[in-house]
Amino acid sequence: MVTTLAADQYPVIGPERKFYGYVTGLSIEPASENDEIPQRLLATFEYSEKTETWEVPTLELFDALWGHLRGNAWHRKNTGDWGYQKVWIWRNGTEWQVELP
Repeated sequence: MVTTLAADQYPVIGPERKFYGYVTGLSIEPASENDEIPQRLLATFEYSEKTETWEVPTLELFDALWGHLRGNAWHRKNTGDWGYQKVWIWRNGTEWQVELP
């Protein structure tokens, strides 16, 4: 099942500890017809036949997710299984935490 929302309706990853699943994509919001340069960062997660896209609130978190996406891509391509890159995300004071279960 794929969750599709209008671009302005993506939920934002918050500071509370939450399980998101496998990181399967990172992107910059696509351009729209209003000529503004998009600046929102997006992350796509999948778990248990469900795919969701979330807004990533900071570049620091986007960078941390990149490492997990890269590991997930390597694992799936080279081993043919799901890998271990299911993540929990939360903010610990001023720092984002991205950890495996």
